[in-house]
Amino acid sequence: MLSFPMITADHRLNELRDVLDLIPGEGLVWSVFEFYAFGAGPDGTPLDDFEAQVRANPLGYTLAWPQLLEFARGIRQTVECALVAVERAEDLVADAPERRLGEFVILGLDCTAWELSGARFGPELETRFRAEFL
Repeated sequence: MLSFPMITADHRLNELRDVLDLIPGEGLVWSVFEFYAFGAGPDGTPLDDFEAQVRANPLGYTLAWPQLLEFARGIRQTVECALVAVERAEDLVADAPERRLGEFVILGLDCTAWELSGARFGPELETRFRAEFL
């Protein structure tokens, strides 16, 4: 697992889109288990409506990689976030974020830190993240 700040010492935001830019997420099923932020939901959905949809499903709100990237571009600041990527939708489980189960697990914690882990989050990717964010 790797942790780094959401807000740098010089007050720059490390935003969800910045995190996703370094992840090879194509071909995976992405599910948003928790989300609280400022901006717009997927396809321009009001963010309050999107957050309610996320909370309503124990397996989260599923997005394809291109949808997730587009959605992330519409977020101005993430407060709380739990994203899990799996190979197949059938692999999703309700406690995946807590147990860090998935190919990638991305947690945004109270507007303070990002935590990244998962089966595909290996040393090479960790090195890239450290170079970018630490």
